[in-house]
Amino acid sequence: MVMKILTGLILISNFAFGQKGNLETVYAVASDSSDYSHVDQLDDLINGERWGFHSGPIGVPKAESTLISQGQNYKVENIHDLDLTTAWIEGKPDFGIGESFTLEFDWKEDYEGFGKAYNFYGVIEIFNGYCKSEKHWIENSRIKTLKMFYDDRPVCLIELVDTWQYQRLDLRKFFKEPNFFPNGEINAKDGGKLKFEIMDVYKGTKYKDTALSEFVFESLGN
Repeated sequence: MVMKILTGLILISNFAFGQKGNLETVYAVASDSSDYSHVDQLDDLINGERWGFHSGPIGVPKAESTLISQGQNYKVENIHDLDLTTAWIEGKPDFGIGESFTLEFDWKEDYEGFGKAYNFYGVIEIFNGYCKSEKHWIENSRIKTLKMFYDDRPVCLIELVDTWQYQRLDLRKFFKEPNFFPNGEINAKDGGKLKFEIMDVYKGTKYKDTALSEFVFESLGN
């Protein structure tokens, strides 16, 4: 009996490790005082021109759940509208652990690898939380850890910074590109799907709802 219990615990432990422990963690980097995108007040980002010049949708978004509209729509499309006053908010009654959003590549032309302007090539620009105002941001929960999948295959874990400042996430090493990253695992193609599952959150001071204002790609310069 004891042996059966120990065997069960080992299997559970191995399963948990396979779900999270053996994946590389990639850390987003938030802007600091030396960056052009850094500001002292959130309103300066909302009303200014410090980001978004080369930003665009990564793919067609779908969300596992969405908070019911309460005078403002919290749809997943808000994550690529380049408007910090809107956000996707998951729809679970708790903190949204286990909820996810998926981005399906919708490329208008076929090509090998990644890296053409206006197509995702591995760098993501993020505004974490509900950035409508600093009050909205601190009262609502924000994403701490995401698990990324490509076509349902786990790729890595992602740690976001708990800030309303601009943050940048570099995932290029995972994407196959003949000239720069030939050993990348993901050969991104039209119709491929990136899924991001919420694994952990930074808790809001008032609401459990977990929000994400922007999650867009940084395109190559012309």
